[in-house]
Amino acid sequence: MKKILVLSLVSMVAISLSSKDIGKYDFDYEISPDIIKNISVSVPAPDYSTISSKSSQNTVDHFKYMPIFKKARYEYEYESTNFTGKKKVIVEFKGYSEKDALASASITYFNKKDAKTIDYSIKITEKGILATDSILGNERIEIPIPLFKDKRWTENGNESRVIGFSSKIQTPYSNFDNALKILTNVSNSEAGKIERYYAENIGLVKEVIKIEDKTDILTLVNYTEIK
Repeated sequence: MKKILVLSLVSMVAISLSSKDIGKYDFDYEISPDIIKNISVSVPAPDYSTISSKSSQNTVDHFKYMPIFKKARYEYEYESTNFTGKKKVIVEFKGYSEKDALASASITYFNKKDAKTIDYSIKITEKGILATDSILGNERIEIPIPLFKDKRWTENGNESRVIGFSSKIQTPYSNFDNALKILTNVSNSEAGKIERYYAENIGLVKEVIKIEDKTDILTLVNYTEIK
């Protein structure tokens, strides 16, 4: 009964404030402390139905597909429509700095007569695991954070999407049944696309780049953890 009385008083004041007779009311009226003490206020429970299906319960450990904490050596074979035969590429993860959230690495490209080495880094950012240089391209997000199926992002005009985690890939090193696949549609190219495959606890095992009349293929030949 007391709750109804208070609500009635509040409603009357609200109605009068919206009318032209506001000056007629005495604002010195005081509600009894005993009445206020008995007013119950309830806060509605949060609506969990609005939480995306891609929330943390469906995310995948991004480091599983890019173990930058390990020291490791990757050997790839590189094929391209720009040249005949196959070239060798060596990638080395040299160490990880927890302070800087940064792993140092190098890429060595072998030709018939010489070799060229490029030092680069892999860092953890809010958007993902970022490589300041990629084997067949430039800086890019290798693995997005958070990582989940159908995750999409745009980078340098290119649109990328996580296709899934069950791709089957054959390489000279091993056959993989549950590889992460990332598809990138290349800007300024109607049919240009990049397909990347990452194996659990190893990293990049295959990459196929098709842009107009050119095709580049990178395939893992050997992988060694360095103690």
